Amino acid sequence: IITTDTGAIKEVCGSAAIYTTGSAQSIYQSLKDLILSPKKRAILKKNSRQRALSRYNCLHTSKKIEKIYKQQLK
Repeated sequence: IITTDTGAIKEVCGSAAIYTTGSAQSIYQSLKDLILSPKKRAILKKNSRQRALSRYNCLHTSKKIEKIYKQQLK
């Protein structure tokens, strides 16, 4: 993922993204870096998968919903 550091993007993407200023030049440079660096691509791939599995799965989501329900019942 190549994105800008605006809003809650950093909270969502964490270390699974490359952050740019959003300018065409910074996006170009980030794409070029990824194309030329298999190691960097592998690291981002690993970080993305770990983040998705740990934060965005049914068990994690259901626990968060349960916690919200319990707070509302108090």
